[in-house]
Amino acid sequence: MRIAHPELDFYIDEKENFSAVLVIENENFLYKLLLELKKQIDSGDGRFVFSEEFDIVSAGRNVFLITDLLDIELNKKKILSKIYSDLAERATREENYEKTARVLSALEDYISDLTEQFDAELEYSLPSPDSLLKMFNVKVEDEGRSLVERLIDYISLLKETFNIRYFVIFGLHSFLSKEDLIAFYNFTFLKKYAILSVEHVAPDLLECEKAFIVDSDLCSFC
Repeated sequence: MRIAHPELDFYIDEKENFSAVLVIENENFLYKLLLELKKQIDSGDGRFVFSEEFDIVSAGRNVFLITDLLDIELNKKKILSKIYSDLAERATREENYEKTARVLSALEDYISDLTEQFDAELEYSLPSPDSLLKMFNVKVEDEGRSLVERLIDYISLLKETFNIRYFVIFGLHSFLSKEDLIAFYNFTFLKKYAILSVEHVAPDLLECEKAFIVDSDLCSFC
């Protein structure tokens, strides 16, 4: 992945098994860039250019911005709705179709036996796979998880459910220890997720990181 912006004097290149760290020491410029990226993801209006092998990549469909690591919500309604939709689709796939049919047939026999116990004639309808799955209250396990575990689950869910390919994360080094950062990068490298860490202060870099810096005077170097 390559990231460009007209006010940055460099391209940010993501290479395999390496992760870029964008350090912006000027507070106003940091706020301006992050806000512009957020608006571009939300509405398409922005000057960031994301590309892969010289093909332009849509920020709105492929990029996700995380600015608050304290507010990672694994069970957002939007994520759960997509999980249920995907589970329902999997339930009707060839490898699961017979099992799904047996479950629905057993439920039909059960409700039929129950309704026949009434003197009045009762009618019913069978649940769809989607509504049946919702009876089980499927959700993401979230209790007692560490931040790095929750972050890994979060980006995995976004990739699986919305096919997000690139993640821009603000303050990663402020919240994760060296050991957790290594674990996080090992996972993202294995899954081939592209991660751009954005920081206000230059951190101690890991061997797998490369810094791109804009200092307080808006001078750029890398």
